[in-house]
Amino acid sequence: MSYRKNFQFDNGQYYHLSFDTLVDLSNIDMRLRYMLVHFCLDIEHCIKTKLLNEITFQTEDDGYSFLGKYIASNNNPSKIKQKILTQIKRTNSKLYDKHHAQLPLWVVMECCEFGVLESILAFYLASNPNSALIKLNVNRIEADNNNISLLSYVRNIRNKAAHNSVILNSIR
Repeated sequence: MSYRKNFQFDNGQYYHLSFDTLVDLSNIDMRLRYMLVHFCLDIEHCIKTKLLNEITFQTEDDGYSFLGKYIASNNNPSKIKQKILTQIKRTNSKLYDKHHAQLPLWVVMECCEFGVLESILAFYLASNPNSALIKLNVNRIEADNNNISLLSYVRNIRNKAAHNSVILNSIR
């Protein structure tokens, strides 16, 4: 178990380590992952809901025109559209069959991967600087002179938690 890395190792022996301790750490780690995945899913849901609400009620766009502008703004519009369509078809074939000819944003929000949500949100915030989503500081932070999306951290934590990656493996 990787939890043993949390304990001092000297002369071929771990200090203050027992099997019971490893079991306890494993259980704590599992419960932490469950909590984190729920937090991340709640954050994702809230952002999607707020984004759809703002586009629907506070812009001139509807879900169709906004998505069309987003796709057209991409460096390779046909590639991003195909990526979105593939995600929708894989997630919900009935929605794909009904909407593949003309995609509404709500279908994309229902079926897209987190990375697509990040990209759509960045596009939206670039043209809507008064959005409440900007005020919540969900888009970008500066770290070591690099722009890093806070949502990237949420996505990474969610993926680690959802795929049962050990989180508490180096907490000395």
